Amino acid sequence: MKLILDNENSHSTTITVKRKEITLLLIESSILIDSSQIAKLFDKKEKTVATKV
Repeated sequence: MKLILDNENSHSTTITVKRKEITLLLIESSILIDSSQIAKLFDKKEKTVATKV
């Protein structure tokens, strides 16, 4: 899945979790985490997952 967003309302940022860098997308008051970033944390293959925190 690809997100095409207006740069005025969205910002990407990188954080380190378990010594691995993951990218978060900040959109107004929401934080979106791509499923590939979740898979990276657990050393698993990407599954079809959408997460909103």
